[in-house]
Order: sequence, then C-alpha cells, then structure tokens
Amino acid sequence: AMKEFTPSETLSYEEAGVIDIDIKNNDEIGEIYNGIRDMQIHIIDYLRNMFALQEDKKKAEDDLRHKDEQIDMLSIESSTAALTGVGNKTAYIKKMDELNRKMRESDIYFAIVMVDINRLKHINDDYGHRSGDVYTKGCCHMVCETFKHSPVFRVGGDEFVAVLMGTDYENRMALVSQLKSDFKKTYEQEGVSPWLRYSAAVGMAENASVDSTAEFVFRRADEE
Repeated sequence: AMKEFTPSETLSYEEAGVIDIDIKNNDEIGEIYNGIRDMQIHIIDYLRNMFALQEDKKKAEDDLRHKDEQIDMLSIESSTAALTGVGNKTAYIKKMDELNRKMRESDIYFAIVMVDINRLKHINDDYGHRSGDVYTKGCCHMVCETFKHSPVFRVGGDEFVAVLMGTDYENRMALVSQLKSDFKKTYEQEGVSPWLRYSAAVGMAENASVDSTAEFVFRRADEE
C-alpha cells in the first residue's frame, strides 16, 4: 500500500493512494499504520498549500505587472498631447528642467525651434474643428518628420516646440530651412482642401554662453 502512494497537489487523498487498510488494532501495527497515513495526508496538504502559495504569488506578480503597465500608460498619457501624440506642456516643462540642470552641470549644445502654425482659427471657424484637427496633426507631422531625432512638444493650441540636440543640432540650419520650404510648398498647393495646405512660422535660437536657463533660448526662438 505504501508503494502505491503518489502524492500530488491535484489529486485527492484516495487518488494519491493514501494508505487505506482496514486496520483497527491499537497495537504497534495500528500506530504505524496511523502514523504513515497521517504523514501521507500531511504531505498532500503541504503540496496543496505550496501550490496555492505559488498561485497566489503568480497572481500577485501578475497584478503588480498589470499595475505597473497601467502606471506606465498613465505616465505616457499624462505627458502626451492627445491629438498629436507628441509631448504636451507638462512633458515640455520636464524637458526644460532637464536642460536647466544640464546647463548648470556642464556646457551643452542645443537649439530650440518654435513652430507657430498659421490659420488654425480660420480653419476651425470656416470648416469645423474636425478639419482643424486634421490641419493641426498635419502640421505636427511635418515638424516631426523634419526633426526625426529630437523631441517635439505641443505647448499651445497652435504652438509646437522642438528641442534639437545631437545630429539635428548639427544640421539645424539646413533642417529649419527645409521645414520653412516644406510649409511654403504645401501652402501654395492649388486644388487642395484648405485644411491640407499647411502653414507655419518657424523660429530657432541656439543655446549661448549668456543663457542661464533654457527659457531664455525659448524666448529668442519665439521672437524669431
């Protein structure tokens, strides 16, 4: 009977082969029998408890993972402009804080490009806000396509900012010139719906040694 014992957390006592012999004796044989039976039952109970703990642990880990994903998603949503998918004003402020910290620590090179899209109110008033949304997203797409290696932020209803570093900073003059040219070409298209004729004013300013914060660079870009 002992050889038939195959403990498992998924089996009942009977299915696991817990010893079950018709022994009613109160002598040594009866004591051994009861001891063996109790031990086998304890083993199965232990396995069940361990399995339950593992399941609880797995569920807890899954719950934590799910909550982390939700937190990450909320974090992304809280720093992303809903319509365009670029960074929002909150994300932009964080970026400026990061730039200010780096400026205090060492010399860094960056430029800020201010893009103020034209005619958005006119599009909204004459063709509806849905057309205005299409127009806004189209303008944003042009900015993102030009500055592919830089973060872009929507800081107002018709205002976008790109922070140029790395290769985009090195090629800043050519990229800004290209963006202005692209906006001019799309606006001059004939036979195209007004909300697809993108137009914007583009200004750029570079970080200079006299700038104590990134906000000074932003102001100069906004005045361009």
